[in-house]
Amino acid sequence: MAHYEKVRTMRTRARQLRRPHQPRPPLDPTALIGPSGAVKEADVSSAEEAFDRLTRLAAKTTRVPIAVLTLIDGEHHSIKSSIGIPESSAPRRPSLSEGLFAYVASGQALVINNIREHPLRMAAEAFFGVDIATCAGIPLIVSAGHAVGSLWVADVEPRGWGGDELAILADLAALVVGEVERRLELKDHTRSEQAFRDAEARFRTVAETVSAGILIAHGSEIRYANSAVERITGYSRTEIAAMNVLDIVHPDFRPFIQQRIRARQRGEPLAPRFEVKFVTKGGDARWAEINVAVAPLDRQPALVAAAFDITERKEAEEQLGNSRRQLRALLARLEEIREEERRRIAREIHDELGQALTGLKIDLAWLARGFREHAQRAPSRALATKVRSMIRLIDTTIKSVRSLATELRPGVLDEMGLVPAIEWQLEEFRSRTGIACRLSTNVEKLGVARTTSAALFRVFQEALTNVTRHAHATRVDVFVRQNDGLLALEVKDNGKGILPRDISHPQSLGLLGMRERVLHLGGTMTVAGAPNVGTTVTVQIPVEPAQT
Repeated sequence: MAHYEKVRTMRTRARQLRRPHQPRPPLDPTALIGPSGAVKEADVSSAEEAFDRLTRLAAKTTRVPIAVLTLIDGEHHSIKSSIGIPESSAPRRPSLSEGLFAYVASGQALVINNIREHPLRMAAEAFFGVDIATCAGIPLIVSAGHAVGSLWVADVEPRGWGGDELAILADLAALVVGEVERRLELKDHTRSEQAFRDAEARFRTVAETVSAGILIAHGSEIRYANSAVERITGYSRTEIAAMNVLDIVHPDFRPFIQQRIRARQRGEPLAPRFEVKFVTKGGDARWAEINVAVAPLDRQPALVAAAFDITERKEAEEQLGNSRRQLRALLARLEEIREEERRRIAREIHDELGQALTGLKIDLAWLARGFREHAQRAPSRALATKVRSMIRLIDTTIKSVRSLATELRPGVLDEMGLVPAIEWQLEEFRSRTGIACRLSTNVEKLGVARTTSAALFRVFQEALTNVTRHAHATRVDVFVRQNDGLLALEVKDNGKGILPRDISHPQSLGLLGMRERVLHLGGTMTVAGAPNVGTTVTVQIPVEPAQT
């Protein structure tokens, strides 16, 4: 029981980490860079503060919710700083021989992209105290060549670790090592100040080599920009220093940025990540993904923004969206053509072939009457028997023709509308399968477009087909309701229940076709199932006036 309770606690903590939240404003080392780009004097009162800063920076720069810094104390690791793990869950002094730390204690980095399938999963869960999906650990190697601790980052969501992120993590580990060595070796205030400047210089190296553009601003005034900002925007640092943030932002997004700045000044919580258009020096409009945090600068809160150029991704997304819309329009048009063809063929079968068979039956009936008048003759009796057989065959053919015409395009759908057609189809389904059915509706006749009625009717037919094939149900309830400009169709069975993996399975073509029909109508479709309870398909579309 204790084990399951611990797992439940870990999973609860993991869900909390996935929820949007406002983290404690990170004390970013970029705050130590002045307006001219010079490194300012440090004001760090203890090693713990420095470790906390670097731990938060590790989480910030790698965009993860969990970061831990440990130092080796004898035969154990001692956690000196952490973010994102519960204080009571992780052991404070893990042994050097434990799986995770055996690597870093020997000077090796450890990167696990999928911890749930890794032999060290239990050790990782015991250390981090939450149900993580991936982690990376970098040893802290001093100049003497041995490990003095480790720097860890982890995420509760699956992801891979890019080379840039691992390089940043290694650079941050170097900063930690520098801090440790500085505090171990410095014996006077002068050497302490120099070591701090060295650490800030190393951070400056990191800031100048990362691919992300880093901006530090007071309000809309730019105080610092790294070389990546020059590359992304085309402006030089001298030009950027004379500009404000709104000069770079695309005109369409300036009100949005101004609104965010005012909200920051009012202390309102804001999402740290957003996308925005900006304008390069050459006048080109491009896209950037911005990650914003607050850090002190000149004893005032400043905005630290990491910008990634995502123009190619946005263009690819737009092209993909256009392709999807074109494909959906094409499929809808093909479906309309198919429905029209069904209607035409059904009408021709019913009118032309049905009338021809009926005329042939009348002629054969006339012949049968003639043979009855000469029934005493043996040849006439044989011919009469043959004619009666032919009449029965024609009756059977007429029924088949009517059934085929109805399956192609139910006449009740065109003549009486959607609700009567659903009622008729449900009765046909009940008589064919023996499954009990019930229809509940708050409307008698719907004034919707013919294409809308046809699409919804086909969705309803496919839902009944799925019940027949997969549900093993004994009852089907159908609800048709119209409220607040929305038409809702719900098909509910008491069968075995669809599994979540089957809802999105690539081979679930029936559900895919239903969803595409509904999306073309501007509506939504949800499919929900519970084991041994049943499956519910719910469709909602905006009601459109019937076309005359």
